[in-house]
Amino acid sequence: MSPAARPSDLIAQVLGRAAREPARARLNARQNDVLLLIAKGFHNSEIGLALGISERTVKYYVAQLLLIFGATNRTELVGLMLPEEA
Repeated sequence: MSPAARPSDLIAQVLGRAAREPARARLNARQNDVLLLIAKGFHNSEIGLALGISERTVKYYVAQLLLIFGATNRTELVGLMLPEEA
C-alpha cells in the first residue's frame, strides 16, 4: 500500500462494484432521491429546492451516501452507480 493510499480507496478496491450494489438496496427513499439528483448534476441548493429540504440536510445526505459507498466525491459516487462496460 502506498503512503498516499486512503482507507476508503483500499475498501473500494477490496469490495468492488458488485459488493456495493446491496448498499443501494439499503438506501431509504430520501437517500435514493438525493442520489438520483446528484447523478443528474444538481447542486446541493437545487436538490434542496427540488425535495423541499434545507441545503444543510442535503449535505448530510450527501455525506451519508459518500460513506455508504466508500466514495470520496460526488463524481466517484455517480460513477459507482453506472453499469460496468462489457
